[in-house]
Amino acid sequence: MSFCTTCGAELKQDEKFCTNCGVSATGESLTKHTPNYPTSTIEGTYKFKTLLGYGKFISGFGWLMILLGIGGVLMPLLGLVFTGGTTILLLGCFALIAFGLPFIISGQLISCFVEIEKNTRLTYQFLKNQH
Repeated sequence: MSFCTTCGAELKQDEKFCTNCGVSATGESLTKHTPNYPTSTIEGTYKFKTLLGYGKFISGFGWLMILLGIGGVLMPLLGLVFTGGTTILLLGCFALIAFGLPFIISGQLISCFVEIEKNTRLTYQFLKNQH
């Protein structure tokens, strides 16, 4: 049985890092391997809000395309279009719907990854304050 050289906590046989203070069995600090996040919460908050805004805008644009496509599909079905170009109108509307989906997916992915990054930074700050 060995003990941590920094805090004196007991180390189990196969542990590479001390579960109490994070120092490795060779004495190297765990914090050397963690990313160096900016400590300015104002800067981080602004970036997160900006990226979330972009994600919502892109997703909203996709929803607008889909709503326009659905509206165009409903027009001939409700008898509001009396021309012979109904087939072209329907194809264009289905194209709008198909092109809107990637925008929605992209916007949602941006929002999701921004939230994951925000939570990662908050967890990093929390763990940093625990030591």
